[in-house]
Amino acid sequence: MFGWAGKVLAVDLSEGSWESKSLPEQFYQQWLGGPGLNIALHTGKMAGWEKLAGDAVAIASGALVGSPLMGANTWSAAGPSSPEPGLAFAYGTGNWGAYLKFTGWDQVILGRTAVRPSYLVIDKDGCCLERIQEPIEDAGAIAKFIRKKLGDAEAAILVFTFQGIVSDRGLVFEDQVAVGSLLAKRNLRAIAVQKQGSVNLADPETVLHEARNAVQRWLITGMKWGYSGCLACHGSCRQREKAVTCEENDQVASSLWLAAGICPQLIASGASPWAAADLEKLICAVTGWQCSREQLWKIAHKIHNANKVLSEELGGWFGK
Repeated sequence: MFGWAGKVLAVDLSEGSWESKSLPEQFYQQWLGGPGLNIALHTGKMAGWEKLAGDAVAIASGALVGSPLMGANTWSAAGPSSPEPGLAFAYGTGNWGAYLKFTGWDQVILGRTAVRPSYLVIDKDGCCLERIQEPIEDAGAIAKFIRKKLGDAEAAILVFTFQGIVSDRGLVFEDQVAVGSLLAKRNLRAIAVQKQGSVNLADPETVLHEARNAVQRWLITGMKWGYSGCLACHGSCRQREKAVTCEENDQVASSLWLAAGICPQLIASGASPWAAADLEKLICAVTGWQCSREQLWKIAHKIHNANKVLSEELGGWFGK
């Protein structure tokens, strides 16, 4: 399989156990990635894992994440909101989503509650739930503690606090309070993903060609690569102040960009080399799936409509 890792990881935080599931390529072509995979779980479309729907928190990478394409670094999360019934959604950037793909997983599903404050370490063989022996509340201190435990292993870390989600590189993701607080209440304080492997590209030559062209067209002269970019994109294509929030009428388009793994704020700001017309070509080059524009927008509408249903109409369903 190209582009997608082909596997998802489900973790029982209470017992510290885990299991994996391989998904067929046709499933990914129905849901794409990111919020699509999360919605598939919460609407009971993942056979055998229906019991996790509505209670678990799921975090998934978009379809293009892990490729060298500029801005393709977005992960999405979904879980039961509190105190109001419904579903809370979140997304963020950085290298965490790419590392999840590199390690061989498209999505991690987190169920139940850990007995004590803990952190999760994910690698290509599975995961391990480790206790945090001493009480640590500061996000930076938690990340530092985990890095010390991991030693020389290269990893990306998301830290969950009652104020939201923070990366180990100091990125504070907006509108993440519900999901971050939920995981903190469940005694999961962080997830560290070790960098192992890479993403198989269907057409590496085309992907690299598009990536180079994007850099030449959009990189600001003199701006360094790294985390100085507006949304932690590895291309650092625009200044932080250029990032803006998508308008309400762009919700369907946002669902599509998130499923692809590109931050919709990057698109809305005009600070991206990509347009909707590029997605078919990019997805084909990364995954090998020769999709049409109609197929992609059908997926986007399906994700958006399911979001509305789960958030607004099925609040009581989460208490069953």
